[in-house]
Amino acid sequence: RRPVTQINGSGFNKSLYGTPTRTPPQSPGKVIGHMSRFGTSKCTDEILKLIETLPPDYRIIIAGKDISGSFYSHQFYQMAETNPQVEMIGFLETPKEVSSFFNRIDVFLYPSIREGLPITLLESIYHKVPFLTTNVAGCIDISNSFGFPACAPEDFGTQDKHLRIDTWGTYTPRWNEILEDYTTAHVQKQFEAIFAQVATTHHPQSPST
Repeated sequence: RRPVTQINGSGFNKSLYGTPTRTPPQSPGKVIGHMSRFGTSKCTDEILKLIETLPPDYRIIIAGKDISGSFYSHQFYQMAETNPQVEMIGFLETPKEVSSFFNRIDVFLYPSIREGLPITLLESIYHKVPFLTTNVAGCIDISNSFGFPACAPEDFGTQDKHLRIDTWGTYTPRWNEILEDYTTAHVQKQFEAIFAQVATTHHPQSPST
């Protein structure tokens, strides 16, 4: 069997983003954020279910676009037109736009049924926003690292399972320390260690004489 080595994704580059300016909410209401490519693999149907049961003092800001077509985007835009609790801002083109999104929300929801290592969750941490994700590979690795809850994909649309956001805790400098393990500089060191190990354990055969 060949050995398998895990690394912390492709690396998170903090310099691409704006300065986090999020402050604790001044009212009892909460602003939820959801940013994703929409589709069944991203549990978008569960987000739609959640919107239907939002308490009156909650709002949700949605960013993204469909993986293919526009079925879900169309539904979100329609909801935003008729429901003052819903704001649909569409696909975000740049890291600075991503920063503006995170600076407006109090908690981030990111369900999925399959991931590598989602940079989106690291963006949430960088902007000091706690998140809820699903207990699937990639997502749950980051969730466990930062001590945040995770739930089964089929339970994500049941708001009473996870909208008690006040129990999640708030930002601490420890988040910054853990995030360093996922930065581009740290991932580069992981790759260099792998290359060094390969170089010392695998030698080319000498040519036949």
